[in-house]
Amino acid sequence: MIKFAVRKAKTIDSDNIILFLQKNFKTHNLKFNNRYIKNSFNEGIWFLSKINNKIVGIIFLKIINQDKRVELKHLLVEESYRSKGIGKALLSEAIKLAKKKKLRKITGMATSSNSKILKKLANSFNFKLEGILKDHYRKNEDVYVYSLFLK
Repeated sequence: MIKFAVRKAKTIDSDNIILFLQKNFKTHNLKFNNRYIKNSFNEGIWFLSKINNKIVGIIFLKIINQDKRVELKHLLVEESYRSKGIGKALLSEAIKLAKKKKLRKITGMATSSNSKILKKLANSFNFKLEGILKDHYRKNEDVYVYSLFLK
Protein backbone atom coordinates (compact mmCIF):
# COMPACT_ATOMS: atom_id res chain seq x y z
CA MET A 1 0.00 0.00 0.00
CA ILE A 2 1.34 3.38 -0.98
CA LYS A 3 1.32 6.15 1.62
CA PHE A 4 0.08 9.55 0.53
CA ALA A 5 -1.38 12.64 2.16
CA VAL A 6 -4.24 14.87 1.02
CA ARG A 7 -4.43 18.47 2.15
CA LYS A 8 -6.04 21.76 1.24
CA ALA A 9 -3.72 23.80 -0.98
CA LYS A 10 -2.50 27.26 -0.11
CA THR A 11 -1.62 30.09 -2.48
CA ILE A 12 2.07 29.35 -1.86
CA ASP A 13 1.43 26.03 -3.67
CA SER A 14 0.49 27.89 -6.88
CA ASP A 15 3.77 27.36 -8.73
CA ASN A 16 3.78 23.63 -7.97
CA ILE A 17 0.14 23.33 -9.04
CA ILE A 18 0.97 25.04 -12.34
CA LEU A 19 3.91 22.71 -12.97
CA PHE A 20 1.80 19.65 -12.14
CA LEU A 21 -1.01 20.74 -14.47
CA GLN A 22 1.36 21.64 -17.30
CA LYS A 23 3.02 18.24 -17.03
CA ASN A 24 -0.09 16.08 -16.59
CA PHE A 25 -3.10 17.85 -18.11
CA LYS A 26 -3.15 17.07 -21.81
CA THR A 27 -6.74 17.98 -22.70
CA HIS A 28 -7.89 21.06 -24.62
CA ASN A 29 -4.44 22.68 -24.76
CA LEU A 30 -5.34 24.76 -21.72
CA LYS A 31 -2.71 27.24 -20.64
CA PHE A 32 -2.20 27.14 -16.90
CA ASN A 33 -0.45 30.23 -15.66
CA ASN A 34 0.09 32.07 -12.41
CA ARG A 35 -2.85 34.44 -12.91
CA TYR A 36 -5.29 31.58 -13.62
CA ILE A 37 -4.21 29.62 -10.55
CA LYS A 38 -4.07 32.65 -8.21
CA ASN A 39 -7.58 33.72 -9.35
CA SER A 40 -8.88 30.19 -8.84
CA PHE A 41 -8.21 30.49 -5.10
CA ASN A 42 -10.87 33.25 -5.05
CA GLU A 43 -13.46 30.98 -6.72
CA GLY A 44 -12.90 27.75 -4.87
CA ILE A 45 -10.58 25.34 -3.16
CA TRP A 46 -7.70 23.16 -4.32
CA PHE A 47 -6.76 19.88 -2.66
CA LEU A 48 -3.39 18.22 -3.25
CA SER A 49 -2.17 14.70 -2.77
CA LYS A 50 1.53 14.36 -2.09
CA ILE A 51 4.03 11.55 -1.83
CA ASN A 52 7.51 12.44 -0.57
CA ASN A 53 6.68 16.14 -0.87
CA LYS A 54 5.79 15.74 -4.58
CA ILE A 55 2.30 16.50 -5.89
CA VAL A 56 0.82 13.33 -7.43
CA GLY A 57 -2.83 14.37 -7.58
CA ILE A 58 -5.01 17.46 -7.49
CA ILE A 59 -8.62 18.52 -7.53
CA PHE A 60 -10.12 21.98 -7.82
CA LEU A 61 -13.58 22.68 -6.45
CA LYS A 62 -15.32 25.69 -7.93
CA ILE A 63 -18.01 26.74 -5.49
CA ILE A 64 -21.18 28.24 -6.93
CA ASN A 65 -22.83 29.71 -3.83
CA GLN A 66 -25.98 31.07 -5.50
CA ASP A 67 -26.88 27.54 -6.66
CA LYS A 68 -25.52 25.82 -3.53
CA ARG A 69 -23.37 23.52 -5.64
CA VAL A 70 -19.78 22.74 -6.44
CA GLU A 71 -18.17 21.92 -9.77
CA LEU A 72 -15.30 19.46 -9.76
CA LYS A 73 -12.52 20.80 -11.95
CA HIS A 74 -9.11 19.42 -12.78
CA LEU A 75 -9.36 16.11 -10.93
CA LEU A 76 -6.09 14.60 -12.00
CA VAL A 77 -3.68 11.95 -10.74
CA GLU A 78 -0.23 11.48 -12.23
CA GLU A 79 -0.35 8.44 -14.49
CA SER A 80 2.19 6.35 -12.56
CA TYR A 81 0.15 6.81 -9.34
CA ARG A 82 -3.29 5.91 -10.67
CA SER A 83 -5.35 3.03 -9.23
CA LYS A 84 -3.83 3.56 -5.79
CA GLY A 85 -6.77 5.34 -4.14
CA ILE A 86 -5.50 8.88 -4.66
CA GLY A 87 -8.39 10.00 -6.87
CA LYS A 88 -10.86 8.50 -4.39
CA ALA A 89 -9.17 10.30 -1.50
CA LEU A 90 -9.30 13.63 -3.36
CA LEU A 91 -12.96 13.15 -4.29
CA SER A 92 -13.77 12.12 -0.72
CA GLU A 93 -12.31 15.43 0.52
CA ALA A 94 -14.44 17.29 -2.03
CA ILE A 95 -17.59 15.57 -0.79
CA LYS A 96 -16.73 16.25 2.86
CA LEU A 97 -16.16 19.93 2.10
CA ALA A 98 -19.41 20.23 0.13
CA LYS A 99 -21.37 18.67 2.99
CA LYS A 100 -19.66 20.91 5.54
CA LYS A 101 -20.62 23.97 3.46
CA LYS A 102 -24.19 22.60 3.18
CA LEU A 103 -24.08 22.54 -0.62
CA ARG A 104 -26.77 20.54 -2.38
CA LYS A 105 -24.99 19.14 -5.43
CA ILE A 106 -21.58 18.18 -6.82
CA THR A 107 -21.07 18.05 -10.58
CA GLY A 108 -18.13 16.77 -12.60
CA MET A 109 -17.57 16.63 -16.33
CA ALA A 110 -15.33 14.41 -18.44
CA THR A 111 -14.60 14.28 -22.14
CA SER A 112 -15.24 11.07 -24.01
CA SER A 113 -11.48 10.43 -24.06
CA ASN A 114 -11.29 10.14 -20.26
CA SER A 115 -14.87 9.26 -19.35
CA LYS A 116 -14.00 5.67 -18.33
CA ILE A 117 -11.89 6.92 -15.43
CA LEU A 118 -14.51 9.38 -14.22
CA LYS A 119 -17.31 6.82 -14.64
CA LYS A 120 -15.49 4.31 -12.43
CA LEU A 121 -14.71 6.93 -9.80
CA ALA A 122 -18.18 8.49 -9.97
CA ASN A 123 -19.89 5.11 -9.59
CA SER A 124 -17.89 4.34 -6.45
CA PHE A 125 -19.42 7.47 -4.84
CA ASN A 126 -22.93 7.00 -6.32
CA PHE A 127 -22.71 9.88 -8.80
CA LYS A 128 -25.27 9.56 -11.56
CA LEU A 129 -24.88 10.35 -15.25
CA GLU A 130 -26.92 13.51 -15.64
CA GLY A 131 -26.36 14.12 -19.32
CA ILE A 132 -24.15 14.01 -22.37
CA LEU A 133 -23.13 17.17 -24.20
CA LYS A 134 -22.56 16.23 -27.83
CA ASP A 135 -19.51 17.74 -29.60
CA HIS A 136 -19.14 20.06 -26.61
CA TYR A 137 -15.53 21.26 -26.93
CA ARG A 138 -14.88 20.10 -30.46
CA LYS A 139 -16.37 17.82 -33.11
CA ASN A 140 -16.55 14.14 -32.11
CA GLU A 141 -15.72 14.88 -28.46
CA ASP A 142 -18.68 14.46 -26.17
CA VAL A 143 -18.71 15.51 -22.53
CA TYR A 144 -20.32 13.38 -19.82
CA VAL A 145 -21.87 15.19 -16.84
CA TYR A 146 -22.02 13.32 -13.52
CA SER A 147 -23.73 14.63 -10.39
CA LEU A 148 -24.17 13.72 -6.77
CA PHE A 149 -27.00 15.21 -4.75
CA LEU A 150 -26.06 15.67 -1.11
CA LYS A 151 -28.38 15.20 1.84
